Amino acid sequence: MHDNVTRHIGARVADQMEPPRHRVTIQADCQLVSRAIGVFNHALLIRLHCAGFTAETIALLELAPLIEIAWADGAVSERQRRLILQIATREAIAKGTSAHDRLVAWLERRPSDDVFDVALVAIRAKLQSLEPEVHAMLHRRFFGDCTAVSLAADSALEDHKISSEEGRVLARILMALRPGRHVFDA
Repeated sequence: MHDNVTRHIGARVADQMEPPRHRVTIQADCQLVSRAIGVFNHALLIRLHCAGFTAETIALLELAPLIEIAWADGAVSERQRRLILQIATREAIAKGTSAHDRLVAWLERRPSDDVFDVALVAIRAKLQSLEPEVHAMLHRRFFGDCTAVSLAADSALEDHKISSEEGRVLARILMALRPGRHVFDA
């Protein structure tokens, strides 16, 4: 029942947002996003679409929380910027792509909270769909990246500790992705 209701609501949102000729494109893009992240929940895919995630930019999903941490104190430090761009390169996000361009835009102007919120829900759903060993490995790497971005803040330079602002965002991310939470609790 819940899936039917969310499908209906998602279709109504899409109807209101896009002219008819674009609905097919949105549906096709949602299918590509679904395959890319291994999550098949229609309501989540619509939320991702509304937050600006497309088949070309879904590679940024795991970078969105890093961006949120970087913006926690109101500005992205040069060290955080360099580190996030290095992580993006490691994740095969190449210069000149839509994903890289969006990432650079996020580093220059803070994205909306919707981007961060739906990214956490989608990351959690993606992690839960993986084999336990792969889940654990990606989970460790993700939190290592989050901690590294927190420590790269200008406020962490003096005493090599995470600032209270970055700490609050990091704690929120940890809580949203902790084991035992339902996928759509975040």
